[in-house]
Amino acid sequence: SSHISGVCKCEIITFAAMNATLNQKLWERTKTAFVFALIVIGLLYFSKIGNYLFLGLIGILSYMELYKLKHPKMDQYIFNALMVAVVTILCYPIIFNNNDLKGSLMWLLVIPSLIYNMLAIIHLYYPLKWFNKNMYLVKHLEFYIIFPLGIAFILLMQEIPFDRFILKIILLIWFCDSAAYLVGSRIGKTKLFPRISPNKTIEGSIGAGVFTLLASAGVALYLDQRSMVFWLIIGVVIWIFGTYGDLVQSSIKRELGIKDTGNIMPGHGGFLDRFDSFIFVWPFIAVVLLILDK
Repeated sequence: SSHISGVCKCEIITFAAMNATLNQKLWERTKTAFVFALIVIGLLYFSKIGNYLFLGLIGILSYMELYKLKHPKMDQYIFNALMVAVVTILCYPIIFNNNDLKGSLMWLLVIPSLIYNMLAIIHLYYPLKWFNKNMYLVKHLEFYIIFPLGIAFILLMQEIPFDRFILKIILLIWFCDSAAYLVGSRIGKTKLFPRISPNKTIEGSIGAGVFTLLASAGVALYLDQRSMVFWLIIGVVIWIFGTYGDLVQSSIKRELGIKDTGNIMPGHGGFLDRFDSFIFVWPFIAVVLLILDK
């Protein structure tokens, strides 16, 4: 009896310690997320300059994180990141300042980004031997990071007047991620992609789709002049390809043998861990815009 009592006490203490650790991690994640959300919303809400700064920081820091995994020497990846900064800050405004050429030049970024993203999605289901970390996942980061953010950069330049389109997209992505987590943690039982991301469930994904479409309808009704059909299509794009963006990033980390791309955000990992879906969806959003938003 005393032995059983001792075992029970040990299990209670262990459970309490685990619960305290989880609560501490949750609190750390919550604090980081709250502060980070305020900064991001502040940058994206008030001016185009804040949007340019936001896109530039994501591009530079995300590129640095993933490039560092392949080239850990400090001087190599910092030099490369500085080159990316020059391209992002200087070249895009010069290249895309001609209104007559924006549509055609947009496709020069959209097409290779779409091809890369579709290959990455196929790679999730049918691993391609030549689509590996040595050839694509690290060396061709322009298709994975720079081109998609370049697309967002061009779309931002075309906003006359400034209508906070990037903010609306990132809020929908956060809404989709939060809905997937909340629904999945409550009723999720069937694994969505256990080989890549064991915590994601089909129930959570369905819940994310439903709530993202409702949020998209809310954007169309109260926050934007574009049609309801347009925003519902954008909602579907964010739901489907935002989820794939998360899965592709998880597969890259698995192939590289890491848990996070960085530690710049306590409890959340790196910049690329937080903005994988945001970066991944832009080629698909651009197609919708180029076809529907005339």
